[in-house]
Amino acid sequence: MSLTDDYKKELAAYQSGPFENLTVQDALAIIAVYAIQMDLEDSQEDIKRIEGVLEKCEFCVEKKEGIFSRINNFANRMQAIDPLKAVEIAVKILKPEIRETAFELATEVAMPDHVLTDKRKEALDTLAAKLSIGEAFVKKTIASFS
Repeated sequence: MSLTDDYKKELAAYQSGPFENLTVQDALAIIAVYAIQMDLEDSQEDIKRIEGVLEKCEFCVEKKEGIFSRINNFANRMQAIDPLKAVEIAVKILKPEIRETAFELATEVAMPDHVLTDKRKEALDTLAAKLSIGEAFVKKTIASFS
């Protein structure tokens, strides 16, 4: 095995390490964090917005205090790795019927002002592709939050 192969394996293990044994709630939080393209310098309002959306979700069972700290934890960890890698790991644990819910939650947190900017569209398009969501559902969901 070459040094490059060893490095690739170590990097893959490092990147997935913090994202092992995820719950559905964790996966939804990771997807929401990706959707808003959070800036950690000014993240408290974003985290509170994600928290509020997740609290209403039937797949999220943790109490409010726990949700906030989990979101904050994932936001910080996603700064250290490729955020799309975290999304890919999260998507793997979501059943197909939950993936549409994940996209709806992501759209809600990404568009608090009901405006679809180019940056938001790019993030949502990426999530739709990773979640294997159909174009008709994507358009309908985005329209419902516009």
